[in-house]
Amino acid sequence: MTDRDRRQRFFREMADVPLNPEDPRYYPLYEDQSDVVLRLKETILFSEGESAQLLSGYRGAGKSTELRRLRSELGAEDYTVVLIDVEDYLDLHTPIDITDFLLALCGALAEKLTDEALLPESPARAALGQRLWGFVTGTIVTLKDVSLAGMKVELKSNPLFRQEVQKALGTSLGAFAREVRGFVAECVLALEAARPGTALVVLVDSVEHARGTNETEARVHESLERLFADHDDKLKLPSTHVIYTVPPWLRIRRPNIGSPYSGAGLLTLPAQKVRAYVDDGDGQPYAPGIERLVQLVGKRTDWSVVLGDRDALEELILATGGHLRDLVRVLQTVALEARTLPASADARRAALERLRAQFTPIPHEDVRWLARIARSHEAELRDLEGLGSLARYFDSHLVLCYQNGSEWYDVHPIVRDVVLDLADRLESQAAS
Repeated sequence: MTDRDRRQRFFREMADVPLNPEDPRYYPLYEDQSDVVLRLKETILFSEGESAQLLSGYRGAGKSTELRRLRSELGAEDYTVVLIDVEDYLDLHTPIDITDFLLALCGALAEKLTDEALLPESPARAALGQRLWGFVTGTIVTLKDVSLAGMKVELKSNPLFRQEVQKALGTSLGAFAREVRGFVAECVLALEAARPGTALVVLVDSVEHARGTNETEARVHESLERLFADHDDKLKLPSTHVIYTVPPWLRIRRPNIGSPYSGAGLLTLPAQKVRAYVDDGDGQPYAPGIERLVQLVGKRTDWSVVLGDRDALEELILATGGHLRDLVRVLQTVALEARTLPASADARRAALERLRAQFTPIPHEDVRWLARIARSHEAELRDLEGLGSLARYFDSHLVLCYQNGSEWYDVHPIVRDVVLDLADRLESQAAS
């Protein structure tokens, strides 16, 4: 096998894809005292009949993989688990209303129960949801000739259609919410008949991907706040356990938003801590976190073929700040940059420079804010007008969230020194 063949194999083995826990490449990164999946699972196990929880998922932190672990573990406990990617059903660049969200949720649930054969083929199953659909089509006249599958396409791609849905169902929201509950109750009864002793769990993923354009950003943020803060009663489904993923800025915009929900209400899946700053250090490498990421990479590939020694791998782990997606992509980039194996220090530096280039240049006003975050490890949100910028920092993982007892933040290490140096220069210029 040539070096090129080895680099190609390494590149493919480090593909950025969610993994099921049964996959031999899976590594239980979060199975420790701060295991968010365990908290979510035990809240479901301990709740009587139904529950609703929120999971704050930072993009690229491994949330989709961990939700698959939760699905697997609950399946072993005789739960029927449906995983819904809401991005398949709604345009997340426009404001989300409780009406189109619930309609999309019902359509997705019906589709999953059918496509994944969770209910047996029977004439009775064809009637599932007819009452809800009759109410919707009776309320929205233009839907009379639209099928459930056609509605999915329209909700995703037709903003005028969504506006019509929101307007028509919004005028009879109470009645619509009752019909939604009735539909979910039908699903639960059908599952109980097909699978005696089972209980339904619905995992609603990708809500945290909601972000507006420059024109719609503020309205999208406001719509998500209304959805989860003002309509929590409508998001609790009868005899069903449900988990919604939400953006990390939502808890900052609406403190204690998790209080109406079950268990801890809202849990956060953090980045893997690889440096100790808050409570337990001054930025020195954090060996347990580094070791977990070494093990994770080792489950996917023989990293020594491309990197040579462990010091090279640890260098890349520290430079990517425990952010899984960035680590995976930097490792792939090293495979592209290397011409001989093991990869040289120049190849590793080139890969890190490519990652750094994705974050720079940074506007001076952002530099000042990011420097405050780097120094205090707080969000440093001075007013809600800045929420859009903070959401952008989270979405782009320019700012990462960590936990050790308390939750804290830091600027991505690939640009942390750049930010602090430039902030110092800007402060000196302002003072002179």
